[in-house]
Amino acid sequence: MNRWVTTFSFGALCAVGALGVREAIGPRRAAVGTPAPAPRCDRPEGGARVQVSEEFVRRFGVVTAAVTPRALAPALNLSGSVDFDPDHVADVGARIRGRVTRVMAGVGDAVEVGTPLVEIESVSLGDVLASRVSAQAQATAARARLARETELYRQRLTTARAVEDARADVARFEAEATGATQRLAAMGAGVGRSAGAARRVVLRAPIAGTVIRRDVIVGQTIDDTSSVMRIADLTRVWVMLDAYEIDLGRVVVGDRAEISAHGLEGPPVTGEVSHVDATIDLRTRAARVRVEVPNPERRLRPGQFVTARLRTAAAGVREVIAVPRSAVVQIEGRPAVFLERGTREFEAATVALGEADGDTVEVSRGVGPGDRVVTDGAFALKSELLR
Repeated sequence: MNRWVTTFSFGALCAVGALGVREAIGPRRAAVGTPAPAPRCDRPEGGARVQVSEEFVRRFGVVTAAVTPRALAPALNLSGSVDFDPDHVADVGARIRGRVTRVMAGVGDAVEVGTPLVEIESVSLGDVLASRVSAQAQATAARARLARETELYRQRLTTARAVEDARADVARFEAEATGATQRLAAMGAGVGRSAGAARRVVLRAPIAGTVIRRDVIVGQTIDDTSSVMRIADLTRVWVMLDAYEIDLGRVVVGDRAEISAHGLEGPPVTGEVSHVDATIDLRTRAARVRVEVPNPERRLRPGQFVTARLRTAAAGVREVIAVPRSAVVQIEGRPAVFLERGTREFEAATVALGEADGDTVEVSRGVGPGDRVVTDGAFALKSELLR
């Protein structure tokens, strides 16, 4: 492979050009008495160049593209983690003291509303059911007595007080039956529960989702404050990000966020900023930014570390000179791009970078409209240049 690298100084060329001009117009300048202007040099010094073969271009896929102005929406890069959406999580409580007789769902199982989860045997459940049956029987007898006393009073064979007492008994026993029914409902027992199932109650899923935690085993004794399972709907999650003080002014509710994570295949998951904390953590000097993310394919998992690129509406959109990130390499610790200067000849031009927008980065100095920059194969050219 034929290769050569040359560096040259445009400043020197300018000086030679100026000398030639002076030689050519010397007599005229002497006559007029004014100095001749020197030629203008836009690039005072050229970068190192490398020329490669056609085989090199083909082998390493060197591709160039013309630099053109484009609209750029500055992005803000933040990091954080995935969390449950608390509006889509439910803890299933025992609601009754008793012993676990069956567990019908485990961690990882998908459940729907009403899916049986745990069966509990409880003596207190039988007691409440018995009190309801008794109250209902007494209410029936009290209603019959009230009807009888009312008829006797119509015939003036009893007193008004007896009718009032009968009516009060009806109200009392009906209230006791209603209270027992409500206690059964609070325990998870149905209204039409039979005597044969008096001592057992089945806890059911209150929401659709996935069982993410199981807290009981068969034979375990629990009380009415115990939690037996946790269910979460993972099709919608929160991403909690840390935004430092210097960046907080650029984050507003409604900003679009692109969420990425290690091992996350496919395009980034998108969400929207729904809340920015009004306070800053004194230890981290950062405020929490909440992004609500639809997660129907469950690509994100609670607890997962993620990075987010926020499209900040507060920063606006500007027209800038920009190049693909793949075009930028580091040479001697400074960002540079390779410009096409001839047939398979490329110049390493040091550039100043600005804001980034996805795979595109702003170039504030070093290239201009019309320049052809290497978009693919820049690293191979760098290796060849530094050999």
